[in-house]
This record gives sequence, structure tokens and C-alpha cells, in this order.
Amino acid sequence: MTPHPVLGYNSAMTKQVHYNLQGKAGILCSRAEVYTLLGRGSAALADAERAWAMIGEVRNLAMRKQLQLECLGTKCGVYSLHGQYPELRKAAEQALEISLALHDRKGEGASLKTLGNVHYYLGEFREAREHFQRSLAIQQEIGDRQGEANCLNNIGLVHTMLGEYEKALDCHHRSLAIKQGIGNRWGEASGLNNLGMVHDNLGEYDKALDCHHRSLAIKQGIGDRWGEAASLSNLGAVYYNLGDYDQALDNYHRSLAIKQGIGDRWGEAASLNNIGSVLLELGDYPESERAFQKGEELAKEIGAREFGAHVLAGLAALYLQQDRLQLAEERILRLRDLAGALNSRDLQGMAQCRLGRLHVKRGEGGPAWAAFRESIAIFKETRNEQELGKACYYYAQGLKELGDPSESEWYRVQAKEIFQRLGAKGWILKMEAEK
Repeated sequence: MTPHPVLGYNSAMTKQVHYNLQGKAGILCSRAEVYTLLGRGSAALADAERAWAMIGEVRNLAMRKQLQLECLGTKCGVYSLHGQYPELRKAAEQALEISLALHDRKGEGASLKTLGNVHYYLGEFREAREHFQRSLAIQQEIGDRQGEANCLNNIGLVHTMLGEYEKALDCHHRSLAIKQGIGNRWGEASGLNNLGMVHDNLGEYDKALDCHHRSLAIKQGIGDRWGEAASLSNLGAVYYNLGDYDQALDNYHRSLAIKQGIGDRWGEAASLNNIGSVLLELGDYPESERAFQKGEELAKEIGAREFGAHVLAGLAALYLQQDRLQLAEERILRLRDLAGALNSRDLQGMAQCRLGRLHVKRGEGGPAWAAFRESIAIFKETRNEQELGKACYYYAQGLKELGDPSESEWYRVQAKEIFQRLGAKGWILKMEAEK
């Protein structure tokens, strides 16, 4: 490092200069964190870069590295918010290297958690779980209850994405108990939100609504805009599954507005996909396609493969509905490949269900039945009741169209029983209208 010029200062004056540098760098890092919480990413990064430049002049090695860790933590927060995953990975790896050099177990655990987040955002769920579990072991070792709760929460999210709902519930309940025990209201709201997501996937809509409403009330009370957007989105998902499409669309649009306002691009992609799905059910195909395509572009831009896969599933369903079979096939094959790469059983099931529908449209009974049966087997395995009901419904529809009415009626009854058990009113009404 180039020596700092003395310029006639005595040693006492030189020490004071470096103390001032430390203080100013720390203040800039702290202000950057505030900007991040306010959703002002550009201002946060500007302060973080100014702090980083100052930190290089701090002579005390331990202090310099601690300030670098603080600065990198701020950068990670901004990069995460804006979906800048290559930058996020680089900053987290730098932070991990510094933490290891300082023998800073707390910093090591935080860096491993951030790297887990990178893998999670990119749909690399097993790699994410490995990093979260390594971080969890450190949090438990050093007695950081908040860090332990956060890691349990993140592991629960991975289990949800992999369709391992019982494991997800266990992790979220353990995380929520810790957060409530230490009086972390923000964490309690987040935990309730994640529990609601699992209940929604299991078709337990009353439990899901209760969790999301309780979470939304806390988040509004503490001014957590990001969390409020997440709760609105999850409420929309429950209303969608209940067939209340107007309520679903209202919640999704409100969530999208907040996400755009705070620069949450990952969340924005998710909201666009959700809006496209509701518009598809309402029969507004042009607007549905526009929403899906915007979501697809954004998911590609930020590398959010998991949401990109859900957009492919939505577009495939839309094109099947419109008999645009070539476009549907393209999206289905891409979805199948991506589901395999992500090792997501639910996405694999969605791909097979759509493939079955495509074969029915082309009058190809044998391949259609094989695809539907595989889809049904997957959703039974993952306990995804909502998608299982849909797979049974479309299988019954295909059997009826291609000439096997007796077996068709059996699967139709199975589908209706599932939807009635779930309280999926939209699907029940759809089936009754077809009689």
C-alpha cells in the first residue's frame, strides 16, 4: 500500500487523522445501511464506495478488515435487493475470506448465509441448503439465537421449494419460536409469512390466511415495506387458490407497486408471474401474455431461474389454452430441462402435466397418459394437493376427449374431491360449469 503522506504532521496528529478516517468510514457504512432499508440502493452504494476508499487508508489492520466487513455487508444488502447476483456472490466471497482471516466466526456464518442466499435466488436449492446448514452450525456454536432463527428460516424456504413441506413446517416453527422468544417482531412477521406459504402449498387455506393477515399487521406496524409486499403477494396466492381472482389481482398489484418502489427486482418478477396467472384464469389472454413476458425478461436479466421456470409454466398453459401448440411445446421443453437442472419435483410435475395436455391436443393418447401419470405421482410424493387436483382434472379431460369416459369420470371425481377438500372454489365452479 502507498504510504500515507505525513505532510508535516507529528505522530499525534497522524493518529488523529486515522481515527477520523475510521469514524467517517463507519458513519458512511451506517448511513448506507439506512439508505438500503429505505430502498435507496444507489445512495447506499455511493456511500459504501466512499467508505471503501477511506478504509484503504486505515493503518490498523484489524480495524481496516472490520470496516471492510461492514462495508461488504452493506453492498450485499443492496445487491440482493436489486437482483445483482454476480456482484452479490463476489462481495459475499470477499467477506468470507476476511472473516476467515480474522477468525471471526460470526462474520463467517453471516457470509455463508449470504452465499446461501445467492444459490437460493439462482434456484440452486441444494447448494443453498448446504451453505445455510454450515451457517446454522456456526450460529448454534457461538450462541447467536437470532442468527440461528434466520438460518432455520432459510432452510425452511429451501425445503418449501423442494416440495418437502413437513420439513419446512418444522424449520419455520423452530425459527418462529426463537424470534418470539427474543422479541423480534420483524422476524416474527417474516416467520408467520413463511409458515403461511407452506400452509398454502398444502391447501390449508384458513391457516395460510391467518398467518398472512397476522404477518401483514405486524409489518405495517413496524414500517417494513419489503415484508408488506411479500405478505400482500402471499395473500394474493391464497385468494388465487380459493378462486377469488379479483382479490388476488388486487393484492398482487399492490405488492408489485411496493416492489417496484423499493427496487426489489426479484420480487417484481414474481409479481408479474402471479398477475399473468390470474389474468389467464380471467380469460384476458393478451394482458396475461404481456405480464408473463415482462416477468420472463426480468427473470432472465437477473438470473432468477426458479421464477423463470414458473413463468415458463404460465406461458405454456396460456399457449395451450389458445391452441398455439408450437409455442407451448417450446416452453414445456424448456421448463422440463430447467426443472431438472433445479432438481425441483414440483416443477417437474408441472412440466409433465403440461406435456400431457399437449399430447391430448395432438390426439396422442399413449404419451399423454404416461405424462399425466408421472405428474400425478410427483404431486402425491410432494403432497402438492393443488397441483395434484389440476393434474387429475386435465387427465380426466384428456381421457374424455380421446374416448375413455369411464376412467375419465374416476379421475374427475378425484379432482373434485381434492378441490372440495382444499376449498378451491374457483376450480369447483369451473368443473360444475362444464356439466
